[in-house]
Amino acid sequence: MSADLPSPALSAGARGSAWWESYESEQRRRVKRTMKWSDYPIGTKAPAIGGGSWTRVERGWKWGELTGGGGVFPTPGGDADGTVIMPNDQTLPTEGAAKKP
Repeated sequence: MSADLPSPALSAGARGSAWWESYESEQRRRVKRTMKWSDYPIGTKAPAIGGGSWTRVERGWKWGELTGGGGVFPTPGGDADGTVIMPNDQTLPTEGAAKKP
């Protein structure tokens, strides 16, 4: 490779940093599961042990991409790692806080 040609990894820096910032933000919102699966808000993710995640939707939990096909299940599968990633605008209720009716 010629010294005056940019490295493909360096030229993809802007795309890579946007992806990393999104990933880093998700990791900061990742917390241990403390409620029943059905109590989490829509948009919550439940990471799987081998990668990927379940996402809370109106009727339950969906595996992988929301736009793809596939079933909706009452709870995430047995591969969920016991943590959840809350949606951007949501946080876990504090212990002892009153639930919304």
